[in-house]
Amino acid sequence: MKRFTAVILMLLCLCLCACNNTVFPFVSGGADDGVSASPPKIRPLHYDSFKDLKKAINKENKLYAELSEMGANETTTANFKAFVEKYQSQKVIIPYLNGKEIELQNEEGFSNISFYPSEAYNLPCIFFHPKVSTGENLYINMTYIPEDIINDQENPTASEVIKALAPNAANVDNLGDAHKNIYNKTITLADREVTAMVIEHKDDKRNSTYFVYGDLLVEVRDNPEVWNEKWFSELSFQPCK
Repeated sequence: MKRFTAVILMLLCLCLCACNNTVFPFVSGGADDGVSASPPKIRPLHYDSFKDLKKAINKENKLYAELSEMGANETTTANFKAFVEKYQSQKVIIPYLNGKEIELQNEEGFSNISFYPSEAYNLPCIFFHPKVSTGENLYINMTYIPEDIINDQENPTASEVIKALAPNAANVDNLGDAHKNIYNKTITLADREVTAMVIEHKDDKRNSTYFVYGDLLVEVRDNPEVWNEKWFSELSFQPCK
């Protein structure tokens, strides 16, 4: 009887260990805006520096092999290849602050750069995690706008691009339950003015600020008290050196 009880207890322990080691998929911070069509199905690729990212982009065949190993479908693979080819042709555009490559967070256990093969709108995108004076999780996320949207609309705003990508997503005319306010705002960057779409959240002091920069759709997840107008006025996107 004692041996039977011991076996039962051992089996229970094994079950508990298995449950505790369950791995859940990572979902990015942008999904709560109602913008992401679905959580990413393919794990992101992580890089420590801009040079590491550039090196990976310039070895695109290796990237495609990695994506294939992760089991990406044809649509994800096609979108990923289009992104990489355009990104390579534009010499790997990255965020600059005050004319210099933006400083990355370099926090142990956290990624500096995350490249998602499929994320918001099922498009590839890159998350940059700069150093923040307050230690908050603020980031810059960018993806390329599909060419059909660029061709159909002359100088579209972020609101118009998001409307074309996902008609039911959060927008200036579509306030969700989690949003306090959504509005368009003119923002001055280092080299241009843009009409940004700003999402204020009810339960998060960070805003989601979207704008179009050339053929990029950029999201800045910012605390306006930390990344303020002066910070935005020093922000630009240029090729990696």
